[in-house]
Amino acid sequence: MKLLQKRSYQRTLAFFLLLILLLGTSGCQKEQAPALPPVSVAPSPVEPEPEPTISTDDSEHESFASLYSKNSDTVGWIRLDGTKTNNVVMRNDDNYYYLDRKFDGRRADSGELYIDAACHMDKDSMSQNITIHGHHMINGTMFGQLKKYQDINFYKQHPTFRFDSMYRNYTWKVFAVFIVDLTRPDFFYYPKADFASGEEFMSFVDTIQKLSMLETSVDVVETDHIVCLSTCTYVSDNARLVVAARRVREYESLSVDVEQARRK
Repeated sequence: MKLLQKRSYQRTLAFFLLLILLLGTSGCQKEQAPALPPVSVAPSPVEPEPEPTISTDDSEHESFASLYSKNSDTVGWIRLDGTKTNNVVMRNDDNYYYLDRKFDGRRADSGELYIDAACHMDKDSMSQNITIHGHHMINGTMFGQLKKYQDINFYKQHPTFRFDSMYRNYTWKVFAVFIVDLTRPDFFYYPKADFASGEEFMSFVDTIQKLSMLETSVDVVETDHIVCLSTCTYVSDNARLVVAARRVREYESLSVDVEQARRK
């Protein structure tokens, strides 16, 4: 009798374990948009890793040429004042390639900053929305200090940053900071690169502004270009912190009126 009860208990336990496994698996299939690269909080490297350097004077495009000659995946350089981010930016058709590889091909937890594979940055054109992925490194490198933009005072001190292509220098004005929970089946797919119309682009920007934890004076129109800086955050198991910025227009002032900027 005890043997029968034991076998019955084992069958019941096995049934519930199988049910839990099936439910967990089905939950992973709810995303409607392509999955984002698993950019995550990575440990600080044991030893400092040398980074390619680039000058900020008139020779910078010569420096880009030198970088490109060493690795043709090079597309630009980004510098966020007030943070440790001062890095080369890469692109590869494999969206996972630079998650754990450096500029020179070495394996490293920090990887490199890289634009989404759906984006392009050419001499004569670029995607209307460029997404740059990067690890949230504990030592503050890569996008480890991107979270500073959640502080309204930091934003007021650093409302712009530089993200240059190999062909032109660009200043970008931050207009939104938001968090996306990728576990939600209806999550906002912010790495969308190009748009069929100005109306579609403005609808995309409107969603960003509604999600933003900051309210800024920086406007966006349908002919603008924007960039989304993306890294992980601890808000949930699979969430991204995103800083969105608009490219400074030709003949536009580089200054930003930050007096009315506020946390929502």
